[in-house]
Amino acid sequence: AQGIDVVPNPPYPDPIYAEDIATFYVRERYAPQPLPYPYPQPHPQPYPYPGPQPIRTGRLKIDSSPRGAQVYLDGQFYGETPITLRSIAFGTHELYVTKSGYAPQRRLVSIDSESTAYVSINLRRELMGYPYQGRGGDAPQGAPAPQTDDGAKRRQGGGDQTP
Repeated sequence: AQGIDVVPNPPYPDPIYAEDIATFYVRERYAPQPLPYPYPQPHPQPYPYPGPQPIRTGRLKIDSSPRGAQVYLDGQFYGETPITLRSIAFGTHELYVTKSGYAPQRRLVSIDSESTAYVSINLRRELMGYPYQGRGGDAPQGAPAPQTDDGAKRRQGGGDQTP
């Protein structure tokens, strides 16, 4: 097909706008056909939606003395120390570390970079078989309760019988 531009007769308006020009296409064995008016506008490209941003994560390496303590992060069990947790979302998380015979420890840890955060915890032995009542706090749901040995209680006054 061959295109022909038709403009108004002289004198031409100053300036000539696209609306003043009608284009006809001539096809073989067909009469000229004017383009529809107003002229079709090109379709704008849709704005590229960036989509959801990936969740930024980091790593958390946890060790304890003694080793083999159970690790809970935000109430979820992950394993025993030493352990490296991967893909931890940025932000503040509650870390709970417990081991039978030792006082549990609770800490708030902050993950704020894609590098590894390190936490080292020194667990303290429970005294005389009684559960530790200090800063450790309540265990997350599903965490084992501290064990006590009722046979280890001694009678006051130095007696050798247990109550």
